[in-house]
Amino acid sequence: MYNRPSIDITKSKQTGKLVLKEMFLFKFLVNILYLILVVLPPYLCLVGIEHDSNKEISFIFLFLSLILSGFIIYSVYHLYSLKRIKGLSKKDNINLIKEIAKKIIGKLNYQTNE
Repeated sequence: MYNRPSIDITKSKQTGKLVLKEMFLFKFLVNILYLILVVLPPYLCLVGIEHDSNKEISFIFLFLSLILSGFIIYSVYHLYSLKRIKGLSKKDNINLIKEIAKKIIGKLNYQTNE
């Protein structure tokens, strides 16, 4: 069974990114998965260009796979970034969070009663 990793709050505040307390093996396997997702589509398209007679379509797929790989790199890089929310006072934020929590708990209670 997979247990969710806990958040290291002090390191997260210092780095400006969400830092999770995870096992090294899990981090390593996730990074290998990201690497495969970034490298495999363009590689398969390049192999397809060598063996395909219709090179125009193969180049279109290569271009699309490079865009997909770039999007994956951008998403992974910004996945755990933290942003400070500005605009309301601390007291107003606390009251809003309490209201949202009451609504969520109410919906959860309603769904479990059905």
